[in-house]
Amino acid sequence: MAKKASKGKRKRVESAAPSKPLWMWFLIFLLPLVASELMFYIGGRKLSMFLFPVVWIGFWVALLQRSGWAIFKKQK
Repeated sequence: MAKKASKGKRKRVESAAPSKPLWMWFLIFLLPLVASELMFYIGGRKLSMFLFPVVWIGFWVALLQRSGWAIFKKQK
């Protein structure tokens, strides 16, 4: 018969800090933001030029909040 895994002995897995340098994370954040602003400006979408940065920053704040701000923690 197959053995059952005990419920009380599950290990919690800690996620490692990202291996990319901090300047690369800033580029990952800024390049799509700048490109989208340029596209919205060329396309004449003034409302989108205002809304997209708000949503983009909110997305990254939510992402960092869920990860425990792992990008800004010191890497071992």
